[in-house]
Amino acid sequence: VLNEYGWWYIENGKVDFTYDGLGTNEHGTWYIEDARVDFNKNGIFHRADGWYYFRGGKVDFSLTTVAKNANGWWYVKNGKVDFSANTVAENANGWWYIKSGKVDFSYHGFGTNEQGTWYMKSGRIDFSVNGLAMCGDTWGYFEDGKLNENLTDFVTHEGKSYYVQNGKVDSNYSGLISHNGKEYYVENGICPTEFTGIVNTEKGDWYVQNGMVDYTYTGEVTQDNVSYTVIEGQAVKEGTSIMGTSDITVEQMVAYYNANEVYPAYYANSDAPTIETFCQMYLEECAQEGVNPEVAFCQAMLETGFMRFGYQVDISQYNFAGIGATDDGASGAVFPDVRTGIRAQIQHLKAYACDEPLNNACVDPRFQLVKRGSSPFLEWLGIQENPNTVWQEQEDGTSKIVNGCGWASSKDYGFNIRDKFIKRLNTY
Repeated sequence: VLNEYGWWYIENGKVDFTYDGLGTNEHGTWYIEDARVDFNKNGIFHRADGWYYFRGGKVDFSLTTVAKNANGWWYVKNGKVDFSANTVAENANGWWYIKSGKVDFSYHGFGTNEQGTWYMKSGRIDFSVNGLAMCGDTWGYFEDGKLNENLTDFVTHEGKSYYVQNGKVDSNYSGLISHNGKEYYVENGICPTEFTGIVNTEKGDWYVQNGMVDYTYTGEVTQDNVSYTVIEGQAVKEGTSIMGTSDITVEQMVAYYNANEVYPAYYANSDAPTIETFCQMYLEECAQEGVNPEVAFCQAMLETGFMRFGYQVDISQYNFAGIGATDDGASGAVFPDVRTGIRAQIQHLKAYACDEPLNNACVDPRFQLVKRGSSPFLEWLGIQENPNTVWQEQEDGTSKIVNGCGWASSKDYGFNIRDKFIKRLNTY
């Protein structure tokens, strides 16, 4: 209310000279001190439930800006300091990084508002930044200070090739990147274009030339005193070929078996009444198809638990490698005798190992289901280790198999046959 001495704060019809705060009438909201409007207040001051921006003692609710008081620079939204704001906001001097409502002049990094993501230096957008630049602890690609979030490509900077995805370089990522129909190796966000050799990734081991997977290369590579076999760019460490011959003897196979289990009496009246006959059949059948007998015999020992069986497959099925015993609980194929069961296993191995035709009539009921030549190495029989398996990244950062390739889903399947069975067989 106005009188000759000024404007006064009235409560219950009476001037309250103890009142300090905000007062409102039909003309606006005002800075009140000792019950009187103070028209000299200009700037940010605390009153009632917050900090407000006053012009001539009146709150300017139309104002959104970055403004200063004795305590710093603040983000004012609709006339009041917004302490919940974490954004990039403008005033006449530029665009500023706002943290909890206040300009953070010490900040160097990314700042985001409704217009995009920006390069912030000393709390302010630097519109002069163009190209790849370190922003805080992350590389980003900027155009006039703004992050180009539409850019996914390799960018050369100071002689290095950085992989930029959605405008930023992920310096924590190492692995293969599919880009424009090619596979590149990236280490900590940078493609080592000067590197040629073997790289180890979640998708397997690969031969890269000048930082890119070389699908044309087939051969042997030794790196860091480790030997690799490479087929069309896919590498396997100390790979065990499924196809091939071996010096292993029946006597070694028998000694190895007898050290682990007693030959089942169930086979006494079969075509393989003794362990010696059983092992001899493996050598004969492998020789006919060109399959390494160490691989076939030791796979059977893993799959059957040295002929104990007891899992999905029963001893009466003459199925020595779990053919058809899939993860859904199926019991698998049934064969009429020991030799047929062994022959089916060896034919199934050959289907995975190469694309050469069978020398005997096919007795493997799942031969036609195999992608021929997809597992030339024993170590690739495990679906999780086979480089032909297709993985898909999930939202939580994990990977899921969408198209598996290999004999078995258990982890390190082929490596376990090699390390826990073949190596021990060769000690006899």
